[in-house]
Amino acid sequence: VPSFKVNAERNLWYDFALGEGGNLIALAGKLYASSDVSYLLKRIAEQAPQVHPASFSFGQPSSYDEGDKKTTIIPLTSPALFAYFSERGIDLSVAKSACREVRFMHNGRSYFAIAFPNRSGGWEVRNKYFKGSIAPKDISLIRKTESPSHVCYLFEGFMDYLSFLTLQ
Repeated sequence: VPSFKVNAERNLWYDFALGEGGNLIALAGKLYASSDVSYLLKRIAEQAPQVHPASFSFGQPSSYDEGDKKTTIIPLTSPALFAYFSERGIDLSVAKSACREVRFMHNGRSYFAIAFPNRSGGWEVRNKYFKGSIAPKDISLIRKTESPSHVCYLFEGFMDYLSFLTLQ
């Protein structure tokens, strides 16, 4: 019988010895003996791995072969995607620095979409008509070295993040 269990799918933990459990904030509260959420978020951020998803090599395109689907990641080039960014009020220089373009086949048809990297090597993808992901599914974590370490911004999706950057 384990004394401590983590459910990674639900992002919950349970300590059988204490008979207590909860989410990451509750665990940090136990580990750091504090209920100050700002302090706990700072401690969590200090322990998080350094990930820089916006630093790409624009040399060779990345390709993934998922059965009958050929998926290629390239720099943004599609006028339709540029128009979509404009419709959403996203600055194109922001979009070009943070996003890529994915081209893929599905059921014998070619598609393209915006691609935004996550921390596990997968991609969040979307265009005007579609929103999805390329496995592995994960969160995107962007650590800005010029920002104070006590500041944490949380966005529901990458388009919200791009909107935030556009407004900066």
